[in-house]
Amino acid sequence: MRNDFDMFAKHESACGRDDFDLLNSLISRQRAGRSSAAISRRLLRQFGAIGRVLRATPQELSQVKGVDDAIVRDVRQTRALLEAM
Repeated sequence: MRNDFDMFAKHESACGRDDFDLLNSLISRQRAGRSSAAISRRLLRQFGAIGRVLRATPQELSQVKGVDDAIVRDVRQTRALLEAM
């Protein structure tokens, strides 16, 4: 698979946004009153970088505490968007 996800993350980091900020922005859209920050930290601990989170399978994502179907869907949609670029 191409390194588009890592290139995206590096570009965003160069613009002043790190993996945590990017992932937290994506996840917080679905988290009414729940801590997106904690879930973002757990995902980054598990996978190491946002590019690896985006490449994870739905099953791998679902193993992380707090990740529900809405987060899995958003991660998959973000991945599809990046692949279309």
